[in-house]
Amino acid sequence: RFTDNQIGISADTDLITLTNNAVTIAGGLTTTTMAVTSTFGVTSDFTVNTDKFIVYAANGNTEMTGNLEMSGDTATLSHSGSTGGLAISSAQHVDVESVR
Repeated sequence: RFTDNQIGISADTDLITLTNNAVTIAGGLTTTTMAVTSTFGVTSDFTVNTDKFIVYAANGNTEMTGNLEMSGDTATLSHSGSTGGLAISSAQHVDVESVR
């Protein structure tokens, strides 16, 4: 069903709204592949596979299930806050290969 700048169905007439330089989708979008060629802005929580990687919109806190691998010739983990510090904690142990 097409009405002015909206596309929908009888029970939900504004599923897709078209405006200048923008497409708004009310509800969810399911796709098998998606390429983003510009900034991908997310204003709500961002999740991958329900709970494998989560970024919380309210504060930027991040949760991850699995490993973080940095494969560049030089990799940096930095803390730029003016108070507090950088804490690395584990329920088991932390392996450190070198410290300078």
